[in-house]
Amino acid sequence: MLRWPRPQVLPAPAAQTMRSHPHVAPQLDDTTLYGSYSIYSPKAVHIPERPPDVGGFFMASIRFGKDKPKDERTRNWTIIVYEDSAPDNWRDIVAGLHVPAFISPYHDKDVRADGSPKKPHWHLILCFKGKKSVGQIQAISDQLSGVHVDWEHCAVGDLTGMVRYLVHYEDADKHQYEIADIQALSGADVLAHFAEAADVDECVGQMMDWLCEQGITSFAALSRYARAYRKDWFRVLTSKRTVFMAQFCKSLQWEADKGMNPFDGNGGERAVED
Repeated sequence: MLRWPRPQVLPAPAAQTMRSHPHVAPQLDDTTLYGSYSIYSPKAVHIPERPPDVGGFFMASIRFGKDKPKDERTRNWTIIVYEDSAPDNWRDIVAGLHVPAFISPYHDKDVRADGSPKKPHWHLILCFKGKKSVGQIQAISDQLSGVHVDWEHCAVGDLTGMVRYLVHYEDADKHQYEIADIQALSGADVLAHFAEAADVDECVGQMMDWLCEQGITSFAALSRYARAYRKDWFRVLTSKRTVFMAQFCKSLQWEADKGMNPFDGNGGERAVED
C-alpha cells in the first residue's frame, strides 16, 4: 500500500528544492545519451552487502542470467551517489542528460545486518531508449560521485521493482522512506510503478476518510485538493475510480439532506433530534 501520511486540512505543499547551479552535462560523444525503461526487482531476492564506498546491487546475474548480452549493454542502470563526493549541482547534471531518471529519498537510515549504519546515499536510476555500455555509464558516474560501475552491480532489468526499492517498498524489515520524496526527471513517472489494485483501493479508502474527516461532499473540492497535494489520489480519480468517488460524494450529500450524519464513519446514522 502507498505509504502516504494521512492528509491534514489543506496543508501547504512541500517545497521541492533544486540546486540553483547551471546545468553541467557530462562530456560524452553523441552516441552516449538517449534513453528507455527497465530495472531489477529485489522482491524475494537476497541481495548481498557491498562495501560502502562502492554501492550498487548484486542483481544483473539474478535478473539476466543466461540472457546476459555478450556486449554487456542494456538500457537501464542504477548508480549510487554520496553527498561528500558529489558536486553541489549533481542533480542538475542528471537533469542535463535529458533522459527519464529517478532519484531516491536520501537514504540516511539504512543499516547493515549487524545493525551498523550504512554510509548515507542516494540511489539514481537512469532509463535510456538505447542500450548503453558500462563505460558510458561510468562516464556519467564520474560526473557525480565517481562510484565504480560494473554490470553485476549496476545493470538493471525490472524498472518497477527498482523504483519501489527506492523507498524499500517490498522490504518491511528496512527503513521505510516516503514515495513523495522520490524525485522524477525528464518524464519519469513514479506513481505508475505503485498503481497495483491494492494501492488503488488504499487511495480510495484514504479519499473516503478525508471527505468524512473534513466534512466535504464536493467531488470538485476533492479533485482540486488531490491535484494540488496528492498526485496519487488525482491519478486514481481521473483514471480508475472516477465514477465510484463521484457517487460516494453524492451519497454523502444525500445522507446529509436526509438528516443523517454521513461523516461519523458508521454508515450515516440518522442525527439525533433535539
